[in-house]
Amino acid sequence: MLAQPLRDWFEVTSSSKKLVVFFVMLGSVTVLMYGTVLGPRLNQVSALEHEIQLVDQGLNTQESYGQQHQQLRNEVLALRNRYQGLSEALGLQLADTEVLSGISNAANQVGVSLTLWKPEPAAPVPGQDIYGTASRLEIEGNYQSLARFLDELERLPKALAVKAFSISALPRDQAYKTIQVSLNLFGYESPGLLGLAPSQTASAVSLSQDDGHLN
Repeated sequence: MLAQPLRDWFEVTSSSKKLVVFFVMLGSVTVLMYGTVLGPRLNQVSALEHEIQLVDQGLNTQESYGQQHQQLRNEVLALRNRYQGLSEALGLQLADTEVLSGISNAANQVGVSLTLWKPEPAAPVPGQDIYGTASRLEIEGNYQSLARFLDELERLPKALAVKAFSISALPRDQAYKTIQVSLNLFGYESPGLLGLAPSQTASAVSLSQDDGHLN
């Protein structure tokens, strides 16, 4: 029933009106298709694109964090190796009293006698997790032997600095021991050694004048 009126309208209507109607119908169909099909698909594509961007940003951030983490690990490892080297050079893991036997052996090798070893209480170093230690050492011998002994102190596994010293001459009847030297030595220790190190007491240790061993 609608076909005949539509046919009549088509015959009597001008081409311009037909064209207008055609474009209106085409636009309506396009809008309808966009609203029902293309619009939702386009929203899905936009949402997926946004999600991909977020994932990509997350991956870039994770990669950046991974690089920073690896860089920090390398820096920590380098600092740890440096600390280990400095710790070994300073002898932080050795108590002053543990190097007394090395000092005694060095004295025997160069021909000097140890007469006194007096450690002082260890004191914490401000701002550092280490303790400073001081001890007094008295030795007797001739000039050449004493010079060699001071050189041997530098070869000990623990770094001990000479902070002060005094020299005095002995009576002439002791020709083989003409000089007496008092040394104030300073070093560093790890806090873990404090419970074991006798250097926490200020008691002096007298040594044999013949062989430098403990009495």
